[in-house]
Amino acid sequence: MPKRSLEANNSDAARKAEKKRPNAEANFVELSDPDPIFVQIAEQIAEAIQAGKFQIGSRLPGEMELARQFKVSRASVREALSSLQFVGYVESRRGSGTIVTSTYARGTGQLSQNELEQPEKLFDVLEARLAIEPESVRQVALKASQATINQINKLVEGMALTLEHPELNARTDLGIHLALAKACPNPFLSRMTEELVFQSEGHLWRRIRDKTWQEGKIPKSWLEHHTIIANALARGDSDVASSCMKEHLLSVVTNIASSDQAEFEDQQRAKLLIEHYSSSEYFLIRNESQ
Repeated sequence: MPKRSLEANNSDAARKAEKKRPNAEANFVELSDPDPIFVQIAEQIAEAIQAGKFQIGSRLPGEMELARQFKVSRASVREALSSLQFVGYVESRRGSGTIVTSTYARGTGQLSQNELEQPEKLFDVLEARLAIEPESVRQVALKASQATINQINKLVEGMALTLEHPELNARTDLGIHLALAKACPNPFLSRMTEELVFQSEGHLWRRIRDKTWQEGKIPKSWLEHHTIIANALARGDSDVASSCMKEHLLSVVTNIASSDQAEFEDQQRAKLLIEHYSSSEYFLIRNESQ
């Protein structure tokens, strides 16, 4: 092979290695805010990501290195990373560490052309999710790997932490739904569920969600749902996982239908969905919910 080609290949390899390499320092400032330590860490890392100090696709420094830079315990760093993962800035990948996936919190970025407001399809999406997503999560529970269980637990932990601290800008729990969809062992169900979750965007969805998350009460009940599902995955309890996902999605239907932005036709359709899926056939019996 000519020398120039070898040099070109070496240069390409070096660039790829550099992209994967974690940034050694991001000029984090000393922690002194009255907010909890993990909140301050999460905010500084989010700001560094937004400023381009950590590029999308790059790997964050490891827990030990971040603990050294911030002069805190690894437990505080772990809480910060769980929060950032739930909010949508990063993703934990086995064998690769914590990878930057976005420069903005999930549900706050600019909508793509496919995500423009289509209110007439809102309940079509919800109806399809009620029919498909519970079965998808049932299959996850039947074959959940330890890596999947750990990932969902980390996201649920992040949800719990961010609900207590609105300044972390959590707007949606779709990250948990996407992780469950990707973990489904049936590739067709996995793709359909993931696409339906992606369809749960648009201006109307966001306006209702933003108000819901600002008020805080309903997301706390959603946290309970996700905790039950996470525990069911760990036990391999597919019935509870599936039933709780139905209950969770029905609460989303109820929340949207009760919104002052919902049309009368939407409220009537929501009523029919709730009547159908709340029948005894679908009712969740929480005899082993925790």
